[in-house]
Amino acid sequence: MSGQLTAVVILWVAAAMSQAAEVYKIVDADGNITYTDQPGASAAERLNLPQINQTTAPAKRAEDKPATETEANFAGYSSARISSPEDQAVILHNQVNIIVQLALEPQLQPGHLVQFSVNGVAQGLPVSATAYQLDNIERGSHRIGVAVVDGRNRTLIVAKPVIVNVKRHFKRNQSGFQLRPKK
Repeated sequence: MSGQLTAVVILWVAAAMSQAAEVYKIVDADGNITYTDQPGASAAERLNLPQINQTTAPAKRAEDKPATETEANFAGYSSARISSPEDQAVILHNQVNIIVQLALEPQLQPGHLVQFSVNGVAQGLPVSATAYQLDNIERGSHRIGVAVVDGRNRTLIVAKPVIVNVKRHFKRNQSGFQLRPKK
């Protein structure tokens, strides 16, 4: 009984797959072309499409093997600190962008990237530079962080975060705001 059920399921799946492979081309009276899987109209032309190419995914490389000989000989970073802006810096309303600079010892190694963050949220993808421009930061206090990661996104060193205080103009009730004279 189960053998017959298996055969029926296989035939049903094969029929469904053959139906899904049918494509029809319909040209209407105005010359508009429509491709569909439903032969509905009498003017539908069945198209014979070539087989879909299939390939296997490449084998994964070993995770514990160093990516390069330089990485195998690298002893690690001795220090990382945010050199600009300074901790508790005040960013005035006319300064739209903030340039973040990372001082790193030794210098950034090939294959390593720097991830910049504001309030714990990554700012874009990690970059291969020790400076980054933050744009249009909202008013208020913000925590800027920096971490160096390797090619597998493993954290190698984290700089002590700095706090910046962004000052922006704030208008309340922009429509119809009027000062009342003092009594």
